[in-house]
Amino acid sequence: LIIGNEGKGISRLLREKCDFVVSLPMRGKIESLNAAVSAGILMYSIYNMRFPL
Repeated sequence: LIIGNEGKGISRLLREKCDFVVSLPMRGKIESLNAAVSAGILMYSIYNMRFPL
């Protein structure tokens, strides 16, 4: 799991090495989430896909 920064994300070269790329949709006036918050959301989502209730 690679998390880019809030401004520029990840570099083109790193993106090309990824198996897939995910982005979190934003609503309202929020332009981006803190990288740690984004990582938590993604890790929670991955965990729920691997170990459903």
